[in-house]
Amino acid sequence: WAMSTLENNREPDRNPGRFIVVDGTFESVSGNTIGLCWCKIPTPAAFVLKLEWLGWRHEDNSSVCFRFPDPTSKSYANAAYLGVHSGFEAQIDELDVPDGKGIRTTVAIYREDTREDKETPVLQPALDAGQCDELEIRVQGRTNSVFLNDQRRCVFNNPCAGRGLPSAPGASSFIGLQTRGGQSRLAFRTTRIKPL
Repeated sequence: WAMSTLENNREPDRNPGRFIVVDGTFESVSGNTIGLCWCKIPTPAAFVLKLEWLGWRHEDNSSVCFRFPDPTSKSYANAAYLGVHSGFEAQIDELDVPDGKGIRTTVAIYREDTREDKETPVLQPALDAGQCDELEIRVQGRTNSVFLNDQRRCVFNNPCAGRGLPSAPGASSFIGLQTRGGQSRLAFRTTRIKPL
């Protein structure tokens, strides 16, 4: 795993946060902008990703990013935005910040473009703060499904020809965990991936 950094000096006062290992978990430490800790091993073309996450407060916020290109291959001031612009994010956000419209709530697959082709997630709250939830992301072809505690909550059929692409020879895709600006603190454990 590697933490993205601010690649150039266009944002000298920005801090993307970091991850630390605490009691066998991978714990986010917030900065004042988003950050991305990404796995340097490419994902299979189709896969199931499972992990457990724990938040200490109802307000804690993060996401699991997937099917984005190598962050070192692009010229971004903050490589964390690759998950938003080139891949997808499975949200962890019980408050659906900033507008409560359901497009950023836990299990929603978020991206910064048109919303008309987005499947609306089945809303069900995560477990109470301080309890571990299991998130599962199944990615096969253009179909992306997100499960929360063994219940399918979101299905998104990717209509975008140039984003969220599967790993292919010479064009690998990756997964990562996002840090958020502010006071969000989440811990991740038992992260595992298997090909389909």
